[in-house]
Amino acid sequence: MASKNSILLIIKQKPGISYTALLASILGDYSNINSARAALSRTLKDLEALGFIRRKKNAIFITDKGLAMLQLEMKNKLILKLNEAVLKEQSPEEIVKELSILVQRSKEDQDLLEVAKKSIGFYVSDIERVQNSLEKKISQLSYINKVLKKQIEMLKELGFRDRVILDKSSLAKILKLLLEKEKPKEVIITAEPAALEKLAKISGVMQSNALIVPASDVAEILDFIKKEEIKATVMFQDFLIKIAERCEIIAPAKKLAFLKL
Repeated sequence: MASKNSILLIIKQKPGISYTALLASILGDYSNINSARAALSRTLKDLEALGFIRRKKNAIFITDKGLAMLQLEMKNKLILKLNEAVLKEQSPEEIVKELSILVQRSKEDQDLLEVAKKSIGFYVSDIERVQNSLEKKISQLSYINKVLKKQIEMLKELGFRDRVILDKSSLAKILKLLLEKEKPKEVIITAEPAALEKLAKISGVMQSNALIVPASDVAEILDFIKKEEIKATVMFQDFLIKIAERCEIIAPAKKLAFLKL
């Protein structure tokens, strides 16, 4: 529901706003227009009675009294959020965010600075404790990162597998490169039986629900797979290539490194 403060803020941002425009701006907070109209009329009546707004024909303006009250409420809300972030030990990101808002607003509003000094419920040492804790975590994460980096390199050296996912449009070029580098004499292709029968008419020999194709004929086979949108798997040496909507190449990590550059 739209609060008195949110209504005042809209009027402050749009001096002379009409009732209709104000109603339109809060409709999203209500289930129907009648509920919104009733709530807005009641809120405007209260704000006017308190001297926070004034009307001039169909235009609505915030008064100096309303502006002062709104600014005080916003200051209190800002300080409350910062107190909560620090005292409830929320994330460092949240504390930095709220402190940044306070510092920036204080540069523009001396009153806010004075109110904050008297109302903040924590000490600078509390923030220093957060910062020290963060430094320790950064140091720990830095160490873990270095160890993990070495372990990744070790996995690559030991021949652990990796995968690269790419668009089908780039597979022909990549597969050509891989065949040139690995120089297999033949590749094994698996797919649905009906699809394999079609592929066998182009090249290869059927063997145990798979098609054995000379490496020199792979490009032609691949063109047909793409044209007919066949889901297939291509295997040679320690490579496994899954062809579907997108393509997935699985092989020892070191052999795929050049594809990630």
